[in-house]
Amino acid sequence: MTSLDLCINLLPWRQQRRERQRRGFLWSLAGAAALAALLVAGMGWRHSSLLQRQEARNGLLQERLALLDEGIAEAERLQAAQETLLARLQALHALQGQRAQAARLLDELAHRAAPGIHFTRVALQGETLQLEGYAEANGQLSTQVRQLQASAWLTEPSVQAIVAEPRQGRRASRFTLTLRQRQPQAGEGG
Repeated sequence: MTSLDLCINLLPWRQQRRERQRRGFLWSLAGAAALAALLVAGMGWRHSSLLQRQEARNGLLQERLALLDEGIAEAERLQAAQETLLARLQALHALQGQRAQAARLLDELAHRAAPGIHFTRVALQGETLQLEGYAEANGQLSTQVRQLQASAWLTEPSVQAIVAEPRQGRRASRFTLTLRQRQPQAGEGG
C-alpha cells in the first residue's frame, strides 16, 4: 500500500456531523422557543388570574363601601332627627317651666300684695316684670316695695312713676313699678 491509498476522505463525515449538529441546534432552538412561549403563556395566565382575583376583591370592597356610605347617611339622618327631637323637647321643657313660672309669679304677687294696693296691669318681658296700679296711700306703696324685696322669686323693685290719682281717693296715687324675677337659691323660701 502506498501512502496515497491510505488517505481517507473525511469530508463527507464532517459534513454529516455538521448537518446533525445544525439539526440538533435547530431542535434545541425550537424547544427553547416553545418552552419560552409556554412560560410566557403561563405567566400571562397567572397574571390574568391574579388580576381577576384582585378585581373581585375590589368589587367586594366597593360593595361594602357603598353599604357603609348608606349606613353613614342613615346615621346622619337619625342624628339630625335626634337633634330636632332634642330641640323640641328642650322647647317643651322651657314652655313647661315658663307656665309654672307664670303661675308662681302671680301667686307670689298675690301673697306679697300689701293692703290698699291694687294692680291694674302686669307685664312680663324676659325677666323684667312691670306692674301698674294704684295705692290708697303712699305709705302702702312703700310697704309693697319692702314686701317685694323680701321675696325669693322677685328682686330689684324700683318705682318708676308716682302720680296723684284723686278719683281713687284724696291720698291715692297711680304708680309704675319694675322688678326682676329670679330663681331662688337652695334653702330660700318662697
